[in-house]
Amino acid sequence: MNLYRRLTDIPRNMNHVLTTGIFDGVHRGHRYIIRQLLDVSRQCGGIPSVVTFDPHPQHVLIRNGTPPLKLLTTVEEKADILGSLGVENLFVLPFDEKFSRLSGDDYVRDILIGKIGFKCILIGYDHTFGRDRQGGVHTLEKFAEQENYKVLQLEPQKDEETIISSSLIRSLLESGRIEDANQLLERAYSIRGTVVPGDKRGRLLGFPTANIEPESRLKALPGRGVYAASVAIDDQCYQGMANIGIRPTFGGKIETLEIHIFSFSEEIYDKNVEIRFHTKLRDEKRFDGMEALIAQLHEDQKQAIDYFSKYQNQVNTGDVKCL
Repeated sequence: MNLYRRLTDIPRNMNHVLTTGIFDGVHRGHRYIIRQLLDVSRQCGGIPSVVTFDPHPQHVLIRNGTPPLKLLTTVEEKADILGSLGVENLFVLPFDEKFSRLSGDDYVRDILIGKIGFKCILIGYDHTFGRDRQGGVHTLEKFAEQENYKVLQLEPQKDEETIISSSLIRSLLESGRIEDANQLLERAYSIRGTVVPGDKRGRLLGFPTANIEPESRLKALPGRGVYAASVAIDDQCYQGMANIGIRPTFGGKIETLEIHIFSFSEEIYDKNVEIRFHTKLRDEKRFDGMEALIAQLHEDQKQAIDYFSKYQNQVNTGDVKCL
């Protein structure tokens, strides 16, 4: 996978086969588009390539007082997933207010044709672009004959008549429906971050945790609660249980992400890790005292171990095996 983050670095090539969009999460609907992209590229001998934007357009066009949209994937995560699917190039176009004022015609003529080049382009059923979202498949078709390229518009992908979207998956995550979200993502939802020092309260409870600082403050966190989770550390994966919340039993006010790793005692401060969420065990709860909390943590651990025992093959991913 070649990742280009500046327009001036992109090698113009009329052999590109393009698709363009945000691709946040690279969910099942996106993967359908990528499969079509790869098929068309093989048929015409083209180079499968994706055009996306950073920052997310909604972060640039946000109105005052509106909370920023939380992301399912960072650019780096998106690149890793798309690369694993067979995409050869990811062109990340810097999105700012000036870029947002480009008309649909200007975007196609000056950027896609003038700077990137392509022989065929595939777009999703609802994809729009340009100032006020005025551009779409009709804009691409307007230049197609003159510039000698083909335009293919794809149908929406549905899950039991519900159209799969990044917004739907964000809603599922927020409500703690992690297994439903994972089904639409076709992978375990994950968060990358760095292990940072905490208050070491978990050690006093007999459940030491690694506190995780997500690599992006804009990354979407699942709803508060306890999850069966796995963590990738140095290309090795371990099972555990993760907690997202403010730890109300101890009067906490700041939301944190931490994971207790089963049968693990290594020091991993400053390590870069990836937490993968598999199922929600329970909601966040305030306990009357430490004894009640410890008893519940033992029950949480039992449920998580039972889950991993039952769904081991789904937890192991690629060459990374969860111990």
